[in-house]
Amino acid sequence: MEKPEDKPSKLQSDRYLLEICYTASFLCLTRIRKRAIFANR
Repeated sequence: MEKPEDKPSKLQSDRYLLEICYTASFLCLTRIRKRAIFANR
């Protein structure tokens, strides 16, 4: 059986990973956008 206190920590770690992925993809997108802007000039 799972301990009840294990669930919140799992949820927190999942959210943490999600935030990391989110920021990483956001940074990649902005970098690509900047490159595209420079290429268009």
